[in-house]
Amino acid sequence: MLTRRNVMAVYIEFNDLEPRPGTSGGSLMPLACHPGEFGLRYACTYTDVLLQGDQLHVVANALFVLPPGQISPQ
Repeated sequence: MLTRRNVMAVYIEFNDLEPRPGTSGGSLMPLACHPGEFGLRYACTYTDVLLQGDQLHVVANALFVLPPGQISPQ
């Protein structure tokens, strides 16, 4: 569906921009290039929660969308 450009938007949840040492997953930057492989472009970020403890913890989402001229007809 992504290859055929039938998906208009992808929403990715993340907790950090860059990976933290000793952790796996949850960071946006390693994932952000993949939507672009299918023509999707970064549109915006939505922050759900900011938690403060020993370190700042963010729960956020990034929205990637297809530009209007690239949407495949159904």
